[in-house]
Amino acid sequence: MTDYIKLGSTVDFYTVLEAAAQRGETAIGYRLMKYADDKARGYGVNVNPKKSDKHSFAENDQIVVLAEN
Repeated sequence: MTDYIKLGSTVDFYTVLEAAAQRGETAIGYRLMKYADDKARGYGVNVNPKKSDKHSFAENDQIVVLAEN
């Protein structure tokens, strides 16, 4: 997570997209671990999120990216 954004900061998904692009990756979503056990919230996974929504990511949250190995 810290490869993309500063933990605890509130950012929109545009910021995450740009951080991933600078690494040669494409961000397609994220996973909020606070909802990892919540079926109604897709277990915390959000693919193709609204780019303008603001989020504050925690240490164990994850960015879903497409990248070459």
